[in-house]
Amino acid sequence: MMVIDITMVQQNLAELIEAAAQGNEVIITRPDGSDVRLIPVATGTPQFGSACGKIRLHADFDDPLADGMQDAA
Repeated sequence: MMVIDITMVQQNLAELIEAAAQGNEVIITRPDGSDVRLIPVATGTPQFGSACGKIRLHADFDDPLADGMQDAA
């Protein structure tokens, strides 16, 4: 993980973008204490099964709705 102050970003932007593109986490800190994360934009076609294990449904997902909820639409 790379953490850099926002005042240094302009001087190192190309390096930071390359680091993020290579999969490294880049955190930019700001004077007000908030942080932002620089991440690459996903490209390409998703692969079938690539979300396997990442989505979970509650056991009661398909239980009947509470009274009054059936006609909410």
